[in-house]
Amino acid sequence: MNTKRPNRIFTAMFTFILLIGINACNNGSMNSDDQSDGELNDKTEQIKKDLQQQKEALKSNIKSAIDDFDTKIASFEASFKKKDETMNEKTKETLDELKDERKKLELRLDEISDKSSDTWEDFKSEVTDETRAFQQSVKTFYQENIK
Repeated sequence: MNTKRPNRIFTAMFTFILLIGINACNNGSMNSDDQSDGELNDKTEQIKKDLQQQKEALKSNIKSAIDDFDTKIASFEASFKKKDETMNEKTKETLDELKDERKKLELRLDEISDKSSDTWEDFKSEVTDETRAFQQSVKTFYQENIK
């Protein structure tokens, strides 16, 4: 009986130590997984913040182009009213086209918040190009028609 008892004690102690070791290993991997999840969440949040900042910058750029157009065209139209003159047909047509482009840009403003990170880069590129073209058209119109 004495020889069986030390074996049982040894087996029980070995099992106990083995269980503690396994538990310690599992706790370590959980901490590692928790840390990985935290890092992933931090990176996801940073990407969301960056995307939001880019959206706000694009909105600001579009609003600036629209405001510039509104100011210049209001001044242009007021000068015609003040002089009691009428615009020629080509000027009216060009001005109407610019006003249509302005409306399209305003609609693009509404689309910005709906864009996901998957489609953002293409959308941003398109709208940036459209905004630049609009600004150039306004500049050209203003240069050709203000004397």
